[in-house]
Amino acid sequence: MKLTHIPGVNCYLDCVITLADTFGIDYAEAFSCLWPESELCYEAICHTFLSRGLFRELDAMGMGVGKPCVSRKDKEQGWAECAEGEFMIVGIDGFSIPWNPLFSALHGPHYFIVHKSASEPQVCCDPTYGIRGQKLTSVELIAASYAIIPVRQRENKIAYERGDRLLVSQAEEVMKAHPLAARRFLEKAKTWIQKGEENAFLPARYVEALTEGRRLYGFVLRKRKIPPNRAPLFWSESFFKQWRAVKNGFNKAALTKQKDGVFDETCCLFMSLYEQEIKMAEQILEKS
Repeated sequence: MKLTHIPGVNCYLDCVITLADTFGIDYAEAFSCLWPESELCYEAICHTFLSRGLFRELDAMGMGVGKPCVSRKDKEQGWAECAEGEFMIVGIDGFSIPWNPLFSALHGPHYFIVHKSASEPQVCCDPTYGIRGQKLTSVELIAASYAIIPVRQRENKIAYERGDRLLVSQAEEVMKAHPLAARRFLEKAKTWIQKGEENAFLPARYVEALTEGRRLYGFVLRKRKIPPNRAPLFWSESFFKQWRAVKNGFNKAALTKQKDGVFDETCCLFMSLYEQEIKMAEQILEKS
């Protein structure tokens, strides 16, 4: 198994990408829908937003990511139903993972891959840190985990490639979807912030997922050898620094409860990023 970590991408997606590659799936092709995507699903288990489009594409290509098993009973059942040689993505607090840098120091959700074996202990691989060959027993995995997610390969996979339409089709979608998507998000963000407590941090988490989607879309552009001048924002670290500034701004707004105007300033920066992307989409279509 080749372990894959893409900088700027979370540990869960690292596991998904690594397993897609193990199954022989062109995972980069699944990233090609991510630029205009704005309807993300919230994964309450690990407090993060995930792409609906990415998992829909992977499913069509033959990779089935199951529902998380969360309760003790469901984890035991999920483990029992997983056949020898199949894979699972397991989520455990980094504080309790012996090879994790957070071990016995800090708490934080973390995912890694388990390749199920009939013998104990089980072999674990961690794409984020490039670590393989770690061992935990099934009893330890079930007891310590907050989620066990079965991942299976199907034979009826669909192979396809967008080729030259990769940029053009996404630019067309951006022109149609971006203005409304931006307004809807800012309306949600204001509601989340006003609710306070845990909801107040949802805007930052949403933006983090949007940023990861753009990182992954940039990855597929590079893999398809699209020239940087066709979509320069995806090669620009300044562009991604601005996305980080939006995430940090929403986090600050959540902590300060909007008392210092940070929320409004962050909303303006968010809108400017969408406007930059719309302008780039227009230029892509003009040259197509």
